[in-house]
Parts: sequence; C-alpha cells; structure tokens
Amino acid sequence: MPSVSSSTLSALATSTGDAKKKAADTYNQFLILLTTQLKNQDPLDPMESQEFTNQLVQFSQVEQAIIGNEKLDSMLNQHNSNQIGQSIGYIGKDVYFKGNTVHNEGHDFKIGYAIDGVSKDAKLRVIDKNNQVIRTLNIPTGTLSGNVTWDGKDEFGAAVALNENYTLRLDALNAANEPLKSYTGVPAHVEGVETLDGVLYLALNGDRRVEATSVLSVTEPDGA
Repeated sequence: MPSVSSSTLSALATSTGDAKKKAADTYNQFLILLTTQLKNQDPLDPMESQEFTNQLVQFSQVEQAIIGNEKLDSMLNQHNSNQIGQSIGYIGKDVYFKGNTVHNEGHDFKIGYAIDGVSKDAKLRVIDKNNQVIRTLNIPTGTLSGNVTWDGKDEFGAAVALNENYTLRLDALNAANEPLKSYTGVPAHVEGVETLDGVLYLALNGDRRVEATSVLSVTEPDGA
C-alpha cells in the first residue's frame, strides 16, 4: 500500500529547503552590498546606517522563522511516525466504526445504531451500487440505540453480490414526523494504516478508509 504521508512530508521538506537557500542567498548578497558601500562611503558624509540595521534585523527574523519551520517539520515527521507505530496493532483486527458502508463477504452483519431522540418509526435501508434499496430492516420503536442483523440477502431472500460495498441509510422520525439525527456503526477488517496531513487513517477491506477516531471497538477476528 502506498504511503500517503511520505510525499506530503517530502514536499514540506523541499519547500523549507528552497526557502532557506533563497533567504541565505539574499542575505549574503545584502552583506556584500553593505560591505561594499561601507568601504566606499565618504568619510565626510557617512551614509545613514539606520536602514541597513533595520534590514539586518528583518533578515535575521526571516532566518529564525525558517529554522523554526524546519523544527516543526521534524516534529511533524516524528509525530506521524509515532502515530503509525502506535496504530500497527490495528492491522489484522476487526473493528466497528462510525460509518455507513459494509463490505459483503457472505456472512451476517451486526449493524449498530444510535438515534438522537425517541422515534415513532425507524428503518435501516441497505442500498446497492446502483443506488437501489435492496433490503429494509425495521428498528424497534422508541429505542435510542441497539443493533440489527443483515444476513446479506435482499427483500426476496436471495443472496446479494459478494465482495461489493453496500451503503446503509438510517431514517428515523419523531412523533411530529420530523427527522431525527442518527448514525450507524459497521464492521470492517483492518488491512493497513496510513497518515494524511497528520491524520491517521485505517485502510479497510473493500477498499475503504476511515479516520482512526471513528473506531468504536476493536476485536480479534473469529478463529484468531
């Protein structure tokens, strides 16, 4: 699996290196110009040094800022490495995460749900890649959280296509027929980890990717 973070860090390092070289070149040119002017100034009419002093201070501030950026880049690199190192334990594990896709591998799926309020009607719909509802699962009235099981079959009891991702949509209404906020927790198998812009992601079966912060639970696979 390609590393997403390496290219990002490489770009940051290149940017910082270019900026440092440009500042150094400009700084050296300024010092040469200043030295030349000091050598050739009229002793009876010395040049105004205040502007040179101000520019020296400004160049020094730029140089310090670039050094600070280099240190931040190093810290970011170390942070990403630590994140990946700490998350290696996810690989090969089964997880439940806050999301709405399941990858059908021919077995039952236990799908968790949470509803923000008491519902009078709630249904979990399974949608295929053609955006067609292939199965509707009823959720007990009034429950705020729980789980339902999808057996990988459609409304007619026929097994649906294997090795495909299916989208889940939870619709819940309150007593006034107003929609309630809700979310689902779905199973997945972790195949790898990666970082992007300092954010840790888990690579899941079914070519899915989620932020590690979306994980609700981690377990050993059956038979492990």
